[in-house]
Amino acid sequence: MRVVIVGYGSIGSRHARILAESHEVSVVSRRPMCDFKRHTNLEAALDHTDAEYIVIASPTNEHFDGLSEVSRLGFEGSVLVEKPLFDVQRLIPPLRARRVVVGYNLRFHPAVAKLSELVRDSQTVRRIEFFVGQHIADWRSNRSYTSSYSSRLDRGGGILRDLSHELDLARFLLGELTLSACQSDRRESVYVEGPHEVKVAAYTKNGADVSITMNCIDRPAQRWIRAELDTKSVFVDLLAGRFIAGNHNMTFSVERDATYRAMHASVIGEGDWRLASLSDGEAVVRMITDIETLMADVRR
Repeated sequence: MRVVIVGYGSIGSRHARILAESHEVSVVSRRPMCDFKRHTNLEAALDHTDAEYIVIASPTNEHFDGLSEVSRLGFEGSVLVEKPLFDVQRLIPPLRARRVVVGYNLRFHPAVAKLSELVRDSQTVRRIEFFVGQHIADWRSNRSYTSSYSSRLDRGGGILRDLSHELDLARFLLGELTLSACQSDRRESVYVEGPHEVKVAAYTKNGADVSITMNCIDRPAQRWIRAELDTKSVFVDLLAGRFIAGNHNMTFSVERDATYRAMHASVIGEGDWRLASLSDGEAVVRMITDIETLMADVRR
């Protein structure tokens, strides 16, 4: 299959490297140095490659322009937009694409799949807690975080957007949430626009308490989920691949790119219930907007 990657930063080069294992890859990038055939715009890339799959991996504030170009060109293949879908709430342009999804690859983590099974089988989810913390200087090994779009709100960065996997996982596992409170904190030694840590409290339609904590300051990195179900307590360590449910302990061997490979295979293939739809992507962007509104109200 012929694939075009729009954007060749950290995540774009990762998608390109993974997809090049099995497919013919070209990129759209302003960078002159590139390991793949490079085009300056999407129209030229499609003219030269007749691609069947487009991955939009540009900075978040450019996702809308990328999807609008897909619309304008009448592309009919498959499209993956890196997470989050947009930097702010926007109307999705009309699309003729076969399938359009958002790149929430942690849905394909085997420990998340196991937790999803337990949640579906459980009569009651009493409480569930999501936690992610990783120092922003460790996000990209090849460049300073202060020059990355992740540190700038005007380019769609900030922890609410860059670490939005946890917002998506909460909806994926539990359905729609109602926000009840938000807290934010800053530590001046980290030069990132917006908060360095955000804590969100919410609840489900069935009354389960949900807490989500995201930060860009933790060393070593942490990413875990803790749930209290009707019959047992569950702890999932997404980085170590550990799954503990009551007295049952499992370890999944999850290679660094495994969830991306599984996600791409699903997009290209027959699809999968785990794929994040455009509606899912829009819902996460709305959550981010609502969280920022709550934080602004708290600061007044």
